[in-house]
Amino acid sequence: MTTTFVGRTTYMQLKRALIAGLVFATVLSVTAQGPPAPDPFYRAIREDDLTALRALVAERGPNVKDAVGQTPLIVASAFGSRTAVALLVDAGADVRAANNAGVTALHVASADPAVVRQLLERGADVHARTVLGRTPLLVASSAQGTGDVVSMLLDKGADVNVADNLGVTPLIAAATIGDTRVARLLLSHDADANARAEGMGSTATPLMGAARNGDVELTRLLLAKKPDVNVVSRDETGLVKNGPVAFGSVTALHMAALSGSSDVVKMLIDAGAHIDAGDIRGMTALMWAVATDRPEPRVIRTLLEKGADSSIISKAGENVRDWVRKFNNPLVLREFQLLPTHPEVARTALDSGAPASARKAVERSMPLLRTGSRGTMTEGGCIACHAQPLTTIAAELANRHGWRVETSGADALLQAMQSQRGGVQTFLQGREAGALPDGVLYDLWMMASLHAPSTPATDGLVSYLVAKQHAEGNWKGQGATRAPMQDGDFSRTALAIRALVEYGTPARKAEFAARVARAAAWLESQTPLSTEDRVMQLLGLKWARVPSSAIESRRRELLAAQLSTGGWAQTPYLAGDAYATGQVLYALSELGARASDSPIQRGAAFLVRTQGDDGTWDVKSRAMKIQPYFESGFPHGHDQWISQAGTAWAAMGLVVTAGAE
Repeated sequence: MTTTFVGRTTYMQLKRALIAGLVFATVLSVTAQGPPAPDPFYRAIREDDLTALRALVAERGPNVKDAVGQTPLIVASAFGSRTAVALLVDAGADVRAANNAGVTALHVASADPAVVRQLLERGADVHARTVLGRTPLLVASSAQGTGDVVSMLLDKGADVNVADNLGVTPLIAAATIGDTRVARLLLSHDADANARAEGMGSTATPLMGAARNGDVELTRLLLAKKPDVNVVSRDETGLVKNGPVAFGSVTALHMAALSGSSDVVKMLIDAGAHIDAGDIRGMTALMWAVATDRPEPRVIRTLLEKGADSSIISKAGENVRDWVRKFNNPLVLREFQLLPTHPEVARTALDSGAPASARKAVERSMPLLRTGSRGTMTEGGCIACHAQPLTTIAAELANRHGWRVETSGADALLQAMQSQRGGVQTFLQGREAGALPDGVLYDLWMMASLHAPSTPATDGLVSYLVAKQHAEGNWKGQGATRAPMQDGDFSRTALAIRALVEYGTPARKAEFAARVARAAAWLESQTPLSTEDRVMQLLGLKWARVPSSAIESRRRELLAAQLSTGGWAQTPYLAGDAYATGQVLYALSELGARASDSPIQRGAAFLVRTQGDDGTWDVKSRAMKIQPYFESGFPHGHDQWISQAGTAWAAMGLVVTAGAE
């Protein structure tokens, strides 16, 4: 579970605001109640029903506002077709109208240069600022592939160095999203290479953004401007219910250590970066470089050759070698002259008294899964990808198989409905925050699994996803990596595919189909390094409706990774566990495997055999700690969050064995 703060607004607050809308639809679906009737303008625009839209304009005019102050033109610019925008503009729509959050049509139109051009020709205000302090140029610079739009806005006099309420400038935004073309364009218009976002806990400068993306070209351009390479991000990024969030005091070198680019790491050190600078947790760039399932030995070697101190102890009492041993990767162990631990030896003793069937194991797991999900909200104050979404999906799967399992997470979901409802506007403005887009993607997966309908909130998140998709087709995260759920782009790209397939707006059907195809092509071209990668690669390709013949070799590779114990490990260097095994069983079932197939049965037997007496599975954490510790009611102490995710995955995986019982 990740919570990163941005100024006085937390990611979890933004997420709760979005989930208030998302969950409302979910709960209505689950309880078999009909959703409220949508605004007629919104519905006509979303469905691209131009006949209905013309009738509404004729009856009510083009400038009527909905409950949040949005005009039909704002809605059409965000979610509709070019034709709908033209219809409204020709009918006299006010191109400068703003909603209650200060968002105008120009703010939300950056995905389509033709729409932006039309709005500018009718007098749209390039200087309009939202309540968050964001201008159309800032929003466009926060999105991928908006070079033409940024150029038009600059030609109209947009302020290249405008900063929002957190201090984020267009150049910081472009460097963070990794759009080198836009960053170069902004620099050519005298963007400030030394700008600093005082409210950001991660990418607080353009150099940090370039370093995080491993962008050699942009890093070189920025270094030529002689910026301070040792700027640190905000040290206190906010408070959650149980105390301060432990993420901040990050440097460009920390970010570069995650990028995989040894060239960027070397450039920063040669420019004077403090090689042993610690973040708010006392973790150095070298620690960041090894605490991942996708380490780059050249980065680690460069840091060591440049004098990085591997004996430094973090505030948690751990040094680099402690982190190396958690991952047991031989390529990294070699850099530190350490010997690997044999994965099979690393397993703890199996529990006795385990239930005799998959069904009993699943039913036995649910009470503490429900307790943990509820406690994550009541004790931690948040909805988290490891808790409510996975638990709810597991319970829903069991119920579909006729197993009497209470729907999980209902209390937490109902609490989320009562929280703020303004987060959609933040997503429409493309503001970055830690844990995005991962957390909300799990929530959308939960919604899709429950067959929940689209809402304006899902449309807002889909708009955010569209803005953040990279040219290659993938999605990247913000902040540090946290294995296995937030480590690399496989999972977020697969889940984004599911979100676009389920919740893409009909008015832009062709665009979403192209985006899904691009994401699938990226997934298909990648070499997976972990079981999480392999599972999400296969699921994403299935959700994108890629022919099964195209992914058969990857499916066989996943089967071949099964251990002699019957389980699967998170990586080839670790012991088998419930997290990886449950994932694999679920994925194989989604791909058409029969419950009676030998690998499925062996995997199920492993899970049944290793379940604890309390109905849970103990999975060891390998993630950098960010949230202050609290007890959710789920066991396993500091391993409780990944153990809850592992228990939910195990339950999901065991449900697919139902046909054999």
